[in-house]
Amino acid sequence: MPPFHVGVGFVVLIMCMLIFSQIPPNYKVLFLQGGGTGQFAAVPLNLCSSSDDVADYIVTGSWSSTSVQEAEKYCKVNREFYQKLQSILV
Repeated sequence: MPPFHVGVGFVVLIMCMLIFSQIPPNYKVLFLQGGGTGQFAAVPLNLCSSSDDVADYIVTGSWSSTSVQEAEKYCKVNREFYQKLQSILV
């Protein structure tokens, strides 16, 4: 039985999508919430194999600052544009 907040129409839609997309039976399909902010952790988790790896981020505002904070949990981060911008503004 689907969760209470999901209607029968939604379940039928998902079932049709899975049938017509011909996803092999050995695959699992996940429908996750999180939007763009969910990708802040997904990108460094997929691209950095160890905490010693380095990722370059271009920090231009609040969204990229938030993504850098999340990436720092998984790898070393260089804030490229942020450092240049700080030196120009000072």
